[in-house]
Parts: sequence; structure tokens; C-alpha cells
Amino acid sequence: MLKLAALVVVVLLNASSAVAATTACHNISGGYVQEFVPCNVPAVACVDATLTGDLVGVSHTVITTFDPTTQAFTGDVTIVRNNGSILTATIKGVSGSGVGFETITGGTRQFVGATGFIVATDIVHFVGNYAGQYCLAGDEQ
Repeated sequence: MLKLAALVVVVLLNASSAVAATTACHNISGGYVQEFVPCNVPAVACVDATLTGDLVGVSHTVITTFDPTTQAFTGDVTIVRNNGSILTATIKGVSGSGVGFETITGGTRQFVGATGFIVATDIVHFVGNYAGQYCLAGDEQ
């Protein structure tokens, strides 16, 4: 599984270099502590996290699909930074792998039209690190 995670990170980094040529892209990293929280059906599960580092704030993840055979899940992530700006993403992962792959889909303020990715990796159960890159729309270099 670690080889798969490393391969995905390499592919994402190489794919993002084409985007970096036309927009202002920013590397991000930090940590998180998360917990399951109650949520409304049709959500499968919900997770809230406290974020440190470049995206300091809180996130709310709603898992919308889960395949019990493969343990694969997908969902939506909303990150509310301490400054009030919001970053949105979709997430894909495999339950128990300790890795989630988020695709940035936009947000508010400077994140309107943003693209990029975040890779979240558990260090121990529900505590981990994230790293990735976001690119701002219309911010030509």
C-alpha cells in the first residue's frame, strides 16, 4: 500500500507541474487530529478534523460512498480556515490504508476556482499529516 501511495503522490506531483506553468501554485503541509461525528443520511460517515500548518482551521468530511468489498470510499471535504476562507475538495481512499487523496475543487475568497491536491496520511489512528499543492485561478505568473 505504501508503494501505491508513493506512486500516486509522484503522479500527482508530475501532473500538477503542467498546471504550475500557468497559475500560481503553492505547496502546503501540516498536521491533523480527526474524529468521527454524527451526520445525516444519506452520508455513510462524517469526520471532523482540526488542522495545523498551512491550512490552519477545521475540516468536515462527508463520506458519500463506501464499497464493502474493496473498502474504497469517496466523499466531500470542506476546510474552513481560521481566517474565514473556505477550501473545498473531493476525497478518495481505502478504509484502513491510512491515506486519503483529496482533489481541490474550489472555495471562497482566494480559493474561488482553485485546483490542486492534498494527500492525508495517518501517523497513528486519526492523527496524521497532510501535504499537497493548490493553484489559484487567474493568478498568471
